[in-house]
Amino acid sequence: MTAAYDLRSNAKIKGNRAYLPPQYKVVMHLAYFLVAMCILTTAGHAAWGTWLKWKKQEVQIQLDDVSRRIKTQNHMLWLAEWRSQSIPMQEHLVEFFSQLPEEVRLSQMVISHNSDEGTVDLTIAINSDRNTSAQYFREMTSFLQEKGLAIQLLEQNQAVGATVFKAKFRIMRSYNQPVPSSASKG
Repeated sequence: MTAAYDLRSNAKIKGNRAYLPPQYKVVMHLAYFLVAMCILTTAGHAAWGTWLKWKKQEVQIQLDDVSRRIKTQNHMLWLAEWRSQSIPMQEHLVEFFSQLPEEVRLSQMVISHNSDEGTVDLTIAINSDRNTSAQYFREMTSFLQEKGLAIQLLEQNQAVGATVFKAKFRIMRSYNQPVPSSASKG
């Protein structure tokens, strides 16, 4: 098939290929090569970005897992250290209540240790009148402060025949450490 031209202009009106002078053939091949390289470069950058994003997510998951394990082990070590360097809270309370008169009776005692916060929750019901119970609880509070605990929260409620005390103590130091006396400060 031969090419047909419009005689009013030099535009080609029929045929399978546009006319390109032979001296521009190298320029057109170079342009095609540049377009292909741009497409390949863009696809490569997109693939590389996707791979980096996937790797970043994988590393972040591993980092979160390691951080969670470290935090858990840190709490366990703190609790183990506190237990190994201290006399248990129950022994302190037994020591304190053994000093009280015979008529004072405990009807309830609940102790829970919060390793995350470094605190001890204590609930005690003392079977005596309100004023006497309050006096015993004040003595117990000062006794526990000497042993290295500081009060964060304190509640007192009346129940039938008993006074219920709820307290939260912060562990300030190991129980076996000596308490600084006021004589050594002066």
